[in-house]
Amino acid sequence: MKRTSSRARVLLLPMLAAVLALGAACSGEPPEILRTNTQRLLVRDLGSGQVSEKLSVFMVGTDEDGMEDLATIYVINDDAELFWSVDSKTWSSSSAEGETWIGTNGLAMPSGAALPSGTYRIILEDEGGGTAETTFTMQGGSIEASRVSFPSVTLRDGAVKVTGSYRNPELWVYTADGRYLTRLAAEPGASPITLPALETAYPEMGKTFMFWAYARDDARGVGLLSGPYPSAGMQEK
Repeated sequence: MKRTSSRARVLLLPMLAAVLALGAACSGEPPEILRTNTQRLLVRDLGSGQVSEKLSVFMVGTDEDGMEDLATIYVINDDAELFWSVDSKTWSSSSAEGETWIGTNGLAMPSGAALPSGTYRIILEDEGGGTAETTFTMQGGSIEASRVSFPSVTLRDGAVKVTGSYRNPELWVYTADGRYLTRLAAEPGASPITLPALETAYPEMGKTFMFWAYARDDARGVGLLSGPYPSAGMQEK
């Protein structure tokens, strides 16, 4: 068994089969997967200076017994014999347009190696062992990070902004200990993102936030993520 930095687990496929078979034997009404959002991310970590690849998997799931009955997300590439699991204690959750999205941005290969191409299965399991399944296809392979222009975060005119010429950039906001809070549109013309507004929206966080700059690299088919930028160290540019 191997563990990723996101605390998601990478297990052997025979172990997965045994787990799901046991759950199916005592399953009631299964959950449903209504929508998914998946993408390959190239991540520049400013703390370590390293660039690595991660897989982002989010979904809108439902269960007749309520959202609290949803237990585990499995992501599997059968051909590459890869398997990750993310439980409800470690996945991120956010709301958009009345829907709750659950998932993670942190699935990774050991040592941050390139993710393989192929078909990936997503399985959502509830507490009773019932499951729902869907698939997505991803183009993998190595990307020369030195040729990639990552976005960055600045504080300018009182607003937190994502720099660079990108289509639909976003600001991803986390707590100081790494808990995901929200993602905000940061393209020109979007509503200004100010520290006082975030402090009002998340009063329990006080003045302590961590920011990541996100943009889409359409030519390479990946998302670009750069950070973290601590709010405490930000100075007006």
